[in-house]
Amino acid sequence: DAPHSPGAARAVRLLGQLRIPEVIPTLLSALYHEDDYLSEAAEDALCEMGEAVLPHIEPVLRDGRDDDIRSILPLLGRLPYPGTVEIILSHLERLYQIDREDLVYSIEELGSRRFIPQLKEYLTEDEPEEEVFCLLCWLHEVDDPELPRIVRALASRKREDEQMLAQLQAGDETGFI
Repeated sequence: DAPHSPGAARAVRLLGQLRIPEVIPTLLSALYHEDDYLSEAAEDALCEMGEAVLPHIEPVLRDGRDDDIRSILPLLGRLPYPGTVEIILSHLERLYQIDREDLVYSIEELGSRRFIPQLKEYLTEDEPEEEVFCLLCWLHEVDDPELPRIVRALASRKREDEQMLAQLQAGDETGFI
């Protein structure tokens, strides 16, 4: 229970390696722990458990507290199973409202073609959704009419970032203050 307890983190990782489904609720509890060291160990252990975790995650996404869902979102991107895609799609709107950034990261990590139509609904200029949408379209050879506009916008933002970096490196901070 002490913060940054290496022993507790090792025990949690061992539980994951043993792959005993009965310990999944305990691992989920550790995932929500305020100690980042312990919660990261729990995430690793839950990944080791594989698909057996999914039936335990779905009720949390459906009925859980926002903080618990925020803890689970990064884990979803590390569970590369069709069931993970199903769970995300069935709770997409709520997940997007709770933590858009981690949701988009998990969608990117999973890389499923099934996310393309749903992600398109959430496209917002100058946001990570555009990058992930492009990536998924390219990965799955989907020729969407939005792609040319997004590619131009991404290239323009890259040029702007490079110009700002060059200004900073030259010691010119005008425009940043």
